[in-house]
Parts: sequence; structure tokens; C-alpha cells
Amino acid sequence: TTRELIVSTLKPRVFLPNDVITQQGELGKEMFFIERGEVVVSSMDNIPFCTLSRGDYFGESCLIGATVRVATVRALTYCDCFVLSNDDFREVIENYFSPERK
Repeated sequence: TTRELIVSTLKPRVFLPNDVITQQGELGKEMFFIERGEVVVSSMDNIPFCTLSRGDYFGESCLIGATVRVATVRALTYCDCFVLSNDDFREVIENYFSPERK
């Protein structure tokens, strides 16, 4: 299934407290799924929008067309995340919608 294909491409990544995971304005090439820990999403002025934790995700706009990060995400605690790169996502989608599959 498509879900299994996407899950098979996820790569684990660990972040320490205060690590900047994404920076507003930078080129985004991946999205993140939080397995453990807590992050804060904020503006460039350091104004927090929200906190995210286990089961949440961020950075998905980079997979559907946006190229620049719209917020900064910083780890509040030790965080275990899974990362889906834009290239892996596109490869799964291309295989899913390939003419051979129809």
C-alpha cells in the first residue's frame, strides 16, 4: 500500500533540547513526524504559535509545493522524529500513479 511505501522511506532523527529543527525562511526539503518529545513552533520574532508532541507532524507544506519554511521549530525536550524527504515522497507518489500500476 502507499502507506507502507511511505513508512519504509522514513528516516529516524534525534534532536536535543534547544536544537533548531527548522528555521523560518530556509529552503524546506523534508517533513517531520514526532515519535517522542515536544517542540515549539514560533515566528522569526520568537513568538510561539504552538507546541507539538507525540503523533504530531510539521513541515508538510514542503512536500506539496511550498519551498520556504514558514516557521521556526525548536526542540523543547529530547525528540525522536521520523523524517520524510521531498525526494522520497515524490518517488512514492510517482510510483503510485505510474501508468504501469493502472
